[in-house]
Amino acid sequence: MAEPVKPKSAHRLSESQIKQLKATLKESANKYDELLEHISNFQREEDKKKKNEIEEIINNELKSTHDHCLKLQREIETIEHKARAAAKSADPTKKNVGAFAADFRLTPEEQDIAYEFKAHVMRKIHSQNQNIKKELELHEKKADLKKCQQTYKKQVEDQQKSQTTLVSLANVYEKRAAQAEKQAKELESRLKEADSLINMYDEMYHMNGGDPGKVRKRVFSSAKMGKPNDIIRENEIMRDDNEKLKKLVSKLKGDNNELVKIAQQAESERDEIKHRFEINERAKDELQLRYEKEKKQHKALKSSITQQTSNWIQEKKGMRMVEDRERQDQVVPASPLAAKERLHQIPVKKNTDKPRQMLEVK
Repeated sequence: MAEPVKPKSAHRLSESQIKQLKATLKESANKYDELLEHISNFQREEDKKKKNEIEEIINNELKSTHDHCLKLQREIETIEHKARAAAKSADPTKKNVGAFAADFRLTPEEQDIAYEFKAHVMRKIHSQNQNIKKELELHEKKADLKKCQQTYKKQVEDQQKSQTTLVSLANVYEKRAAQAEKQAKELESRLKEADSLINMYDEMYHMNGGDPGKVRKRVFSSAKMGKPNDIIRENEIMRDDNEKLKKLVSKLKGDNNELVKIAQQAESERDEIKHRFEINERAKDELQLRYEKEKKQHKALKSSITQQTSNWIQEKKGMRMVEDRERQDQVVPASPLAAKERLHQIPVKKNTDKPRQMLEVK
């Protein structure tokens, strides 16, 4: 019987498996490009969507990318496991597992592909994480800046309202003070008139023979004598009103001073908020410059990766062409004159598998 054909080395990956690895590498690159597109869409749609929803989308994309990397790793492990199983099933005479593990080594080409694949995936994940962190920091700074702008606008509105209320209250207090002074002057004039009338009635009563300071009780003069008493009571009432108005004026002056202090404090707070707003604006400009710089670096790295990939592919094609040429150069034309001698030089096992009535070959 013919000797069994020895199987090829099980640790070598087939062309289909290498193509599958290249396809997975290309798929991971497409995933990364999709993530970059989502980030750009996030920048364009940040005014339309809420921050929490966009962060959830980014987290989902990161999770899907991570799951895809794990899936690729599992596929590589399954391919290695299949290769080991194929080696074990092809050569069952080898029972030493340690010897099989020692023989299981990847070819240099497969090691280069695996190493480049892992390095490519790690670079993609690292740059992706860095970009997402910078995006989140930029959006946090933008949110803080928006809050500062809102507080600044609110403080400006409050200051304007306080100024308008202060001006209106000052006008009201001035009007009330002018009215109080006018009423006080009227009361003083009426008080003087009442004093003059009292003196006149007192002199008339003294001239008629009465005691000064005593009111003479007469029926016909009861209505006339009631006027000075009314004037005195009215004078006392006006004095009380004057005291109340003076207290009110002093109270309004105190309120006015308090409102002036509040307005000054609001102005100082406005200046402080304005200063903080300017600081945040400068920080925003710095972050924008850093973001543009990182974006340019990322673009340059991406172009260099594509260039290196194309160069690697061209080198592989050149190496294959050189190998094919060397293999073709090794093919030498054989002379047909010595074919018989060459035929008998090759050791061939005799055909022992013959029918029953066939003669033996001598």
